[in-house]
Amino acid sequence: MQKYSDELKIQILNDYQREVFGYKKLAKKYGMTREAIRGIIINSYKIKKKDLFLNMKNKDDELEYYRTALAYWKTYAENLEEHIKDEKSKKKIRIKTISELQKGNFEVKKLCKASGLSRRTYYYNKNNTTKKDKDKIIIDAINQMPKKIKETYGSVRKSKYLSEQLNIPVNHKKVERICLENNLQSQIRRPKFPKGYYTSLNDNKKNLPKNILDRDFKANKPMEKLATDISFFKVRRGWLYLSVIKDLFNNEIISYKCSHNVNEQLVLDTLMDIEDIENIEFAIMQTDQGVTYTATEFRKMLKEIGITHSMSRKGNCWDNACIESFFGTLKCEIGYHRTLKEGFLTYEQMEKEIIEYIEFFNNTRIQKKLIWKSPVTYRQLPAS
Repeated sequence: MQKYSDELKIQILNDYQREVFGYKKLAKKYGMTREAIRGIIINSYKIKKKDLFLNMKNKDDELEYYRTALAYWKTYAENLEEHIKDEKSKKKIRIKTISELQKGNFEVKKLCKASGLSRRTYYYNKNNTTKKDKDKIIIDAINQMPKKIKETYGSVRKSKYLSEQLNIPVNHKKVERICLENNLQSQIRRPKFPKGYYTSLNDNKKNLPKNILDRDFKANKPMEKLATDISFFKVRRGWLYLSVIKDLFNNEIISYKCSHNVNEQLVLDTLMDIEDIENIEFAIMQTDQGVTYTATEFRKMLKEIGITHSMSRKGNCWDNACIESFFGTLKCEIGYHRTLKEGFLTYEQMEKEIIEYIEFFNNTRIQKKLIWKSPVTYRQLPAS
């Protein structure tokens, strides 16, 4: 069967539509058979009829879309009146509107187009739990935590606990928001800055040890760098004085003593507990310039054990900030400041609180510095 060019077909159709020629005359003019001319003309009408049908179909689709959009916005407006005060609920209303109209045999594709939402967004939110339901899971999990962890862990530690212990992966910012909204925050310790810090940086006395550690609190192995200090706690009758020694490698409290009196014997008793520890003779110990640490007996015992004495500068608590930080954390997390307002504990009660907390601090309380391990667990890890 011979094929004719589109240009030739157009010329033949133009001549036929102007009613200048019939089939016979057109066949004679273009040197074709009458059947060929007739076939070109009939096929052209079939093509036009098909185009007309497609145009009508497109118009029907467009009409259907506008009918869907009208129904959508009418329902949307009715729902909006109930939630007009809450601007954040607009998206929720749109999803609810689409869901309702979908039951009336409207296409989701057209409803989403009319609402301005993608189908992905619609199906995700339709089948997903609400924010309130998600938060309730976290709230229930936090309430199930041990009391000491719940009251002392901040949002970062809580999120790590939820992820590793309860298999609930959650961002610490979300935990912070939920705790704030539901009064589940830990007890916050506010840092206090010493008065006249920059004016108190005087030179040390020549006969006292120098500040060898120089605020380099990072240790590469156990018993390499130690820090010690004394803190006091108001009890029902008098004071409780706590002396501790901290290993800066893993922040573990390796020795501690409580006493009714702050004197040289308190620091000597604390020091005696570590004299038999392996490799202790190579350690550097940081202290302040308090009378108990400048005492002859204390410095003599350090020398006998083999510990190098490093002393903070006068009036400069920042040189021993690592141990000051521990005391601040301890007082906050055992609720010491609350007892000052609600009623003092007895000496025995306060001593028990401190001992239990130090055991918790060493064996359970995870720390970011220790790759979210407790001090004892971190010390037991194989050396890398």
